[in-house]
Amino acid sequence: MNVDELLISLGYTSEESANIINYYSNAKLNKNILDKLGYKKEEIIMIGNKFPQIFSFTSDGIKQKINYLISLGYSEKDIVRMIKKGPQILGLSFKNLEQKIRYLMNLGYSEKDIIRMTKNECSLYFYSEENINKKIEELINLGYNVKDIIKITSKNPTLLTINMDNINHKIDLLMEIGY
Repeated sequence: MNVDELLISLGYTSEESANIINYYSNAKLNKNILDKLGYKKEEIIMIGNKFPQIFSFTSDGIKQKINYLISLGYSEKDIVRMIKKGPQILGLSFKNLEQKIRYLMNLGYSEKDIIRMTKNECSLYFYSEENINKKIEELINLGYNVKDIIKITSKNPTLLTINMDNINHKIDLLMEIGY
């Protein structure tokens, strides 16, 4: 009895059985991609726990996303770090990534700033424009102008992802060292 027959004998429809087999096939291929990127078994498990959908994507889709990120200016090493920190990056559409980059550029960040910021804090890609705008407004309310906010957050993008109490502390530290 093959896997398809086994699943059907358990009560799955032919379509459900095909989906399960396809999912397993994708999972094996995607594990191999992660292996080739240099992840250890424990890291692959961690990535899968953070973002289980990664194993349902087609391997071609993952390769295309990696190639796209390289075309933006990330190195393979950057991408490995980004996937480890935020594997959801592989689930974002090309359109979503392009819109976020365009949005950040419209705020005043250069492409170089955006690559530097997101390779260290890839979660910026997951934040809504509304949340980032709110954070910038809160910083403006503290007395900073947009130019200074761009300068400070381009060097320390975590400021856009943490609460205001932590921001106040980090800004004080950054200002003390000359930013």
